[in-house]
Amino acid sequence: MANHDLYQEVTNTFIALLEQDGIQAWRKAWKNISSSPVNIITGTQYRGWNWFSLTLAAGPRPNQWATFKQVQSQNGHIRKGSAGVKIGFYTPREKHESGDEQTSDDVLAEKNHRFIFRIYHVFNALDIEGITVPSPVPFEGNAIQSLMTVCLSKLKKDGLVYKRVGNKAAYWPKQDIITVPEGRFDSPQDYCAILAHEMTHATESRLGRREKINDWFPDFDESYAFEELVAELGAAFICAHFNIKGDYDNHASYLHSWLKILKGDKFTLYRAVKLAQEAADWLLDQQVAPALQEAA
Repeated sequence: MANHDLYQEVTNTFIALLEQDGIQAWRKAWKNISSSPVNIITGTQYRGWNWFSLTLAAGPRPNQWATFKQVQSQNGHIRKGSAGVKIGFYTPREKHESGDEQTSDDVLAEKNHRFIFRIYHVFNALDIEGITVPSPVPFEGNAIQSLMTVCLSKLKKDGLVYKRVGNKAAYWPKQDIITVPEGRFDSPQDYCAILAHEMTHATESRLGRREKINDWFPDFDESYAFEELVAELGAAFICAHFNIKGDYDNHASYLHSWLKILKGDKFTLYRAVKLAQEAADWLLDQQVAPALQEAA
């Protein structure tokens, strides 16, 4: 199966979710998970595109997964009739391997000469029998304090100014300022969620993604909507890391634009997820090895 078909499948699922219940349906998907998606055999936490795909597929189920071979290796089995979820990894290419067909996507083309994209099916913990599935391990600690100490502090050290003023949360790129109003949130979790969104915006110039976005979307409204999608996904990655279940303005005004750009190119969602993961990694100060990376 070509990697771009995987992207189309997940994009179609995301579009259907948005068309049926709007942005809040996606928010519900990642807020309801007990933890970030994890492999129950290796303990590896999934990232990027695989994080997104598995979180979308998990629904109310535990966000824990394993391949058929992994379950077999532990003398377990998959419940009859269970459906797996496709995930993908880039692995180092052997000299004799030709890999998937080339795509028009610049990110995939860059990796294709050194890595090969492999598709795996993973099964949810509720579909696995005969082995003991460990309980999910959520983030332990004070979420607000951790968010401030890790993410906001890094931005401040890089010159960003943070103010509790105004009547709405926003990032002002020319001034490099994040403003968040006082006393406008129903809970500390909601405050954290909107702050994560604005902090993702603040990584745009720091990671140099504006030029890429303008190349993909010459239309201003579409490029603006795409950056909002990146911030939405970046906030989800960060909130899941700290086990934050907050909510904020539903950005309903962006829904039509999101659907337009998602339907216009099968790689739009892939690109948004990839950039969102890069933003979250920068804010969380996480380093990722170049080999054996996931599809985002």
